[in-house]
Amino acid sequence: VWWVRMLGEAASLTVLDPWASASERQEVADMMLGPEQLDVKHYPAIKLQSSSIVPGQQDPNWRLLADVTLHGVTRRVEFPLDCRQTGDRLRVRGKKDLRLRDFDIRPISKVLGAFKVKNEFVVTYDITLERKP
Repeated sequence: VWWVRMLGEAASLTVLDPWASASERQEVADMMLGPEQLDVKHYPAIKLQSSSIVPGQQDPNWRLLADVTLHGVTRRVEFPLDCRQTGDRLRVRGKKDLRLRDFDIRPISKVLGAFKVKNEFVVTYDITLERKP
């Protein structure tokens, strides 16, 4: 039986907008991590606890069903997994679109929409597991 438990620091999230300047990315990051959005001082952890990992429709695809806690709100989320094994290493990759509103976070914009935190965000994962002898 496989299971996954992950714990991350909400304050470690970054803004990767390639079209924004460094100062604009910093301003968005400050807003995103601040009290109006993720409120990392009150909700410092992002948690993921799997409930099942099952094969997908075709090999090497799997599905991870997990409880994700963000901003103190827990939601059940299904993550697609692309699993490739090479020797004693297993590489798991994928991405999942999520919405802030699903975690009771209100997307906001300032200055007539000149600066906006979107409701949708993408979680991208690329994990390598190695079997120990």
